[in-house]
Amino acid sequence: MEEITGSGQKSVQLVICGRGKWGYITGSICKPSEDESRFLVWEAENSIVMAWLINSMESDIRRQYLNSTSAKDIWDGVKTMFSDMGNTSQLYELKNRVRDLRQNNLFVTAYFSSLKNLWEELDLYLEHDQICSACNIKFVKRKEKDRVFG
Repeated sequence: MEEITGSGQKSVQLVICGRGKWGYITGSICKPSEDESRFLVWEAENSIVMAWLINSMESDIRRQYLNSTSAKDIWDGVKTMFSDMGNTSQLYELKNRVRDLRQNNLFVTAYFSSLKNLWEELDLYLEHDQICSACNIKFVKRKEKDRVFG
């Protein structure tokens, strides 16, 4: 799985939400006791969500989560492992990737697409509180300027 934050988190969230199973991640769909009639349904659906999560991970990370008992346990574990220092390491890596990206033999459209994807991923990490519309405009202009010169 890509880091739990950023595009990795967003893509996994989209899949799980799109299938109506996000409650297994948040814990809002609680595990019923084994004697309740809905226990087998919960167990089956939780297993499906766990499989989605585990299959989205790289093999060396996947092994750590194979013995988890719920999708929420997996999600919380991965989130704890990869959500470090306010995403500082992810920001650093993304900014380096943007800085190091070169067109080389790529068509302009492919190069721009790669650059745009990195910018969009970077946007996921940018903290911005919209205090006022003037502040928002100033923030967007600075971000665009950074992309031209950065």
